[in-house]
Amino acid sequence: MREHGLSFTILAMALLLSWVSVPGPAAVAAVGTPFLKWKYGGCYSSWCETGWYSSPAVADLDGDGKMEVLGAAYSLFVLNGEDGTQQFSVVTGSGGRVWPGVVVADVDKDEKLEIVIAQSGGYVTVLDHTGKTIWSRKPTTSELRGLSAYDLNRDGFLEIIVTGAVGSKTNTWVYSHKGDLLAGWPQLSDESGYAWGVFNSNAAVYDLDKDGLGEIVVPSDVHYICAYNSDGSHIPANLALYGEKAWGKVGAWESLTVEKRGWGTCSQGDPRSERYRPNFAHGASTIADVNGDASLEVVVVGNVYDCATANYSSRYNGIYIFNRDRSRFNRDGFNWRSVPVNTGAPLSEDYNVIENCQPNPVVVDLDGDGRKEIVYSSYDGRVHAFWLDKKEHGKWPFSVHNAAEGFMRFASEPVVADLDNDGCAEVIFTSWVEKGTHRTGKLHIVDCMGNLLRQVSLPAAYGSPDWNGALAAPTLADIDDDPALEVVINTAHSGLVAYDIPGTADARILWGTGRGNYQRTGTVVPSPLPKVTVAAAKTQVPESGASGTGFRIRRTGSRASALTVKYTVSGTATNGVDYKKLSGFRMIPAGAASAFVPLAPVDDLENEANERVSLKLSVDSSYILTKPAGAGITIVDND
Repeated sequence: MREHGLSFTILAMALLLSWVSVPGPAAVAAVGTPFLKWKYGGCYSSWCETGWYSSPAVADLDGDGKMEVLGAAYSLFVLNGEDGTQQFSVVTGSGGRVWPGVVVADVDKDEKLEIVIAQSGGYVTVLDHTGKTIWSRKPTTSELRGLSAYDLNRDGFLEIIVTGAVGSKTNTWVYSHKGDLLAGWPQLSDESGYAWGVFNSNAAVYDLDKDGLGEIVVPSDVHYICAYNSDGSHIPANLALYGEKAWGKVGAWESLTVEKRGWGTCSQGDPRSERYRPNFAHGASTIADVNGDASLEVVVVGNVYDCATANYSSRYNGIYIFNRDRSRFNRDGFNWRSVPVNTGAPLSEDYNVIENCQPNPVVVDLDGDGRKEIVYSSYDGRVHAFWLDKKEHGKWPFSVHNAAEGFMRFASEPVVADLDNDGCAEVIFTSWVEKGTHRTGKLHIVDCMGNLLRQVSLPAAYGSPDWNGALAAPTLADIDDDPALEVVINTAHSGLVAYDIPGTADARILWGTGRGNYQRTGTVVPSPLPKVTVAAAKTQVPESGASGTGFRIRRTGSRASALTVKYTVSGTATNGVDYKKLSGFRMIPAGAASAFVPLAPVDDLENEANERVSLKLSVDSSYILTKPAGAGITIVDND
């Protein structure tokens, strides 16, 4: 009986542990409280340019091994990552505000990074790494709200895609790396698809159908989503469901029945199925493999409204998952033919009261189960996280708004990283406050199940503005080559600021900046995959240690996203005994070509033979291994 009782106890404990997906107190404590590293980056003597929704970038522009921070408000500022001092600034185009995130990429295949920004005066500008203009174009007099860079035709050069807040169906332009409009662009007429202005960084760009060419998905200020081939032609929708219609001729509705029929009544007194449909003026799209079956889906968050009301009153931000043929996702027991509803009514949509919240969907695996969750900030003052079962688990949604404060708060697009590498990813975002409150927003860190881990106030407004916070997605990067990650934030009224996050030496970045990467494509999957190799900086090291000893992991190809490389260590030396423990992961920051794994021998008193440390890169779906995939260092005994 005692044996059976023991078995029952072990079984009960195992079952209990299987249900626990939230880190315990020790894991929570592993991520330290962020502390301010520097502030007022790019500011003048008594004021700062107003920062909007432009997510900053981090890159080693000049190849000196040190990272620069790039942020844009109206001017482009390039700062020293270590201390925030300004290296240079550039005023381009009309000097208008910059809404989309700064693009940093090798646009013209010259093995040097270029910088791309798009502005309110309708200018898109490509600069070299020193800030010198390579070319500038003005496709419209309206504000450019969206910017992406992608190799659409697989010729090795990046195309520049911009979208505009225009009062017209023509809202998307594609330029070659030389600044010429591609054939078929701007988009073709609305005979195949309906479109209007784009009022956020809405577009997602990727090889959606895996034919070797890139596709562009552009939600806009209608209840239609246009999807284009690289030549500007419209992508057809599912023939059986929608007949001979393209994506852009299939209107989205809350009800799939009404959607397939093609129209609702929009009449008072009729059921909501005939009246509720989403508008995608601010509805960004994301391309991801949500269930891990190697097929790509399109995730879009739209503003669901009642079309029977005179002012088209907003009801909630709704999530839609589409297959490549525009049919709704329904696989592995996850049925998105019906969608989550009533997720939260708007607190406000009046930017005269508080700047608008942009519901950009971040699609990542929060809990490490191989399937992805959808995280977005909403105009209800909360950050939502939906699993594929269409439910919010744990303590999600997380509210940045507290009615007891007496004023509103909204949250930015989140970024996601497993900061302490415990399998439960953290969600990091900023917030801002209602105008006229003389208050400021915060930096929030929440675990995978919606539990608040850390929260600090952002600096107060610098100068005369009566509110502050950060509207743009923050950026995670190592900006000073120390063991910890930093988070860089483009604030509304205190310039660029940076915080250190203690306890993040082994962090794995999953979605590290606005729209997922520095090409701002609305996806985290680089294409083509980068190639990775490793070499030893020194072939041997004394047991007492020597500076610069370790392994240099290098990548070639896309540097748009942070890349976490896995490795194993072996040899006659024991990990964590003969040398400081190596974790098995090393992140190459976005914008960087390499990362260093330091080897620190433990200087003991034992008289022993020389010992060998071998590091071998592990196979992973996010990169391609090339030779050499391993390297070794000998620790020379000194006893």
